[in-house]
Amino acid sequence: MYLSGSPEEDFTPPALFLWTEGNPAVSPEQPYTKEELLTYLAATRRTCHATLFALTDERAHQTISSYPWTGEQGVSILELHLYTMRHVQEHAAQLLLFLGQHGIPDEALTTVARAKHGHQT
Repeated sequence: MYLSGSPEEDFTPPALFLWTEGNPAVSPEQPYTKEELLTYLAATRRTCHATLFALTDERAHQTISSYPWTGEQGVSILELHLYTMRHVQEHAAQLLLFLGQHGIPDEALTTVARAKHGHQT
């Protein structure tokens, strides 16, 4: 969603996944499988790479105000991408903290290394 700069209301997640930003009480009927999550991660990584490689100077400096948190002045597409990367890092840290608190050793987190090296499913 944030890669495109489109408004939140225009976002539709891939089939199987739910968009719960507006209603966090909604949950999938079953937890997503590891394979489903890795497939989603790989697709998202491909989209990220394609978007960033296609980013022109003109597009990078384009100002958008599609999101409530951007304020009236909005932000540039480049700034949006930087915010998004920081936001993803925050969630990755939360996930690693959660896993560590539940006794999952670092050695068991092989999917993180695979994601770094372009894991394809």
